[in-house]
Amino acid sequence: MTDASSAPAIPVTIHRGDYRPPEWQIPDIALDFVLGIDETRVSSALSVVRHGDTPAPLVLRGDGLTALAVRVDGEGWNDWRMDGPT
Repeated sequence: MTDASSAPAIPVTIHRGDYRPPEWQIPDIALDFVLGIDETRVSSALSVVRHGDTPAPLVLRGDGLTALAVRVDGEGWNDWRMDGPT
């Protein structure tokens, strides 16, 4: 008997008609790395532009990342979320 968690994932068919432009575009990214023995701190500044009139929140994707702050025009901003394993 096999464990369901070890069964191969069933592929999902994605058709060209399923694609749409992203709700947000990121034309510029600046990264600053502070490398240490026990940890690395990465600071990033992204220029993010909403595409059209979409009401979708900004979705940041990160694996094991923690956002310390999200600001828009220098002000704290709460209309965002982080997706991905943490």
